[in-house]
Amino acid sequence: MQKLLIVIASLFLIVSTSFADVDTFEGQTGTDTWEGQSGVDTREGQVVASGGAPACTSITVDYWQDFELSAISTAQLEAHDNNACSSCWTITDNGGLSVSASGESTMDTCPGGSSDSGSNGLALLWSGRPDSSVTLNISTAKANLSGGFWVKTVDVPSWSGGIILISLQDSTSTTRASLINKRDGGTNAQKLGTYTCSTDTWYWVAWEYVQNDYFYYEIYSADGTQVATDSASVGDYTIKFIKLFNRPATDAEITSYMDDVVVDVTDATHPLMGVE
Repeated sequence: MQKLLIVIASLFLIVSTSFADVDTFEGQTGTDTWEGQSGVDTREGQVVASGGAPACTSITVDYWQDFELSAISTAQLEAHDNNACSSCWTITDNGGLSVSASGESTMDTCPGGSSDSGSNGLALLWSGRPDSSVTLNISTAKANLSGGFWVKTVDVPSWSGGIILISLQDSTSTTRASLINKRDGGTNAQKLGTYTCSTDTWYWVAWEYVQNDYFYYEIYSADGTQVATDSASVGDYTIKFIKLFNRPATDAEITSYMDDVVVDVTDATHPLMGVE
């Protein structure tokens, strides 16, 4: 009898030890690797790297603005830019600009290896047609640069010019390339650039500017599917400023949203992806 009890106790110790590293997390079964072990954490269905951080594709950028601000200010814009730049952001706010939880869209990729875990984005209310924008000064004008950003399309009023989402400008602040959310002047279709888009829908836009060549852009749905690609010829100009938003063409109770603006001025990698 004593030997039987010893055997049972030994079996219980073995079983207990076997399950010591299994964490079901409210009914889900999977190996928990948050102590630096390699394996799969089924809480999010993601492969977990050493140290417990969810794996994602790292992208190299010179600027990443996540708009995780409590208010629109140059100091906060610079503090939340991974570049930690000084005097590189300027604001023109004649009403309409704000940060909003409705403007959050999370990147799948990791700029500089850092995952996107924010809760806010940049918003512009069209009411009163405010001439409001946020502008990045890239310090040294570039002949070749690339970037990407999240944008949520709006229901642009019929036969309206809509709103310029991004303007690439030379050293005189003259726009040399841009992307607009608008109505088509001939068909009245909703457009993001030349793409016939859905309204109130998030898209990732990847773009590249090449001096005296073309402004290229690709548009991706939120699941990473490329839905459009196009280009427009550009002149012999370098780019110094990247302007976000502008004066809406229509006075309407509409809000445009943008998030996670990334820019690569070193390698001009294209497409610079925020979705996978």
